[in-house]
Amino acid sequence: YRHPMEPLTNIFLSEISPVSVRGSMGCLYGVMLSTGTLLSFLLSMPQIMGSSSLGWRLFFTLPTLTALYQCVVVFFSPETPIYLASRKGNVDQARKSLSDYRVSVSEEELCTLEQCLEKGGEIQPLSFPELLSQRCLRLALFIGVGLNVGQQLSGINGVLSYAPLIFSQAGVSVPATATLLCGVVRILGALCGAALVDRLGRRTLMWGGFLVLCVTCFLTAGSQICADTITDSSTDSITDSNGSCQGRWTGIVAIVSILTYCFVVSATASTLPWVIVAEIFPMEARSKGLSVANATHWTFHTLAVLFFDSVDKALQPYTFLLFGGFMFFSFVAVVLFVPETKQKSVEQIAGELKEQADKCLPTVF
Repeated sequence: YRHPMEPLTNIFLSEISPVSVRGSMGCLYGVMLSTGTLLSFLLSMPQIMGSSSLGWRLFFTLPTLTALYQCVVVFFSPETPIYLASRKGNVDQARKSLSDYRVSVSEEELCTLEQCLEKGGEIQPLSFPELLSQRCLRLALFIGVGLNVGQQLSGINGVLSYAPLIFSQAGVSVPATATLLCGVVRILGALCGAALVDRLGRRTLMWGGFLVLCVTCFLTAGSQICADTITDSSTDSITDSNGSCQGRWTGIVAIVSILTYCFVVSATASTLPWVIVAEIFPMEARSKGLSVANATHWTFHTLAVLFFDSVDKALQPYTFLLFGGFMFFSFVAVVLFVPETKQKSVEQIAGELKEQADKCLPTVF
């Protein structure tokens, strides 16, 4: 159920939010997602739910309450004004919807709504062949797919699933506590991303995030490589007489690197792809574009979780060198192809994508 709802949630948030805080509203989805993940981890602990058969039944019953709450809230939520104007051509309902979502309506929003009203009833969803027929839409599709691939190849879902194992491999004595700390740090990172996205811009945060993730992956790999050579865990020296690194410092580096990694992922790679993808597609291509991005997201999510353990066993202790390489390529791709969408209208973003696509060779886009 969550899979189709994820892109719909981001479309809905982008269409009801004022342009000035559109990014922050989209990132709040990541804040709630990180909070839910931490609560799930806490509730799954035997110390809270117990080890009896009643515990796991309660664990799976509690989400029903939030689902019922969502059903009630969505039932009373007005349709988005952009949808009513561009797809339904309903002037009165579009303006009423806009006033329902605003304390005061700005002139810029009224102008945007009027532009949609001029095309009212004319905008129809594009088919997949039509989506691929325009160069600017192919570029937008490449960006949407690429960001989601980069997000999953960061290894975040593998890290969350196998965090205790990763910390143990780096010599951390209490991996469960470190895993719990990761959940707290992810919430703080998501809040930080929501606060910065409309100030620094999506593109800046995205490439900066991938660059920091690259560094933290290499540091994590270094701590695991050094921990793998430890012969005397009681020493605090970095190298022994033979030059091999050893000591408790590897556990400290692992904790700091993974916590930094979780913070940066939550602030950038976990939420920003959805914010950007919801902004780069025009109304007629948005549903198809986000569905392709969503399918890519969950395909690579499944592959990452399924094969992380196998890849980790095959490459250990060099696993995170692979993830660091993926993050470097993602950083380069963002710098080369992703436009800045901060406080820009759909028309402005579409124009920039068209100009960028025209600069590329016809065989590229």
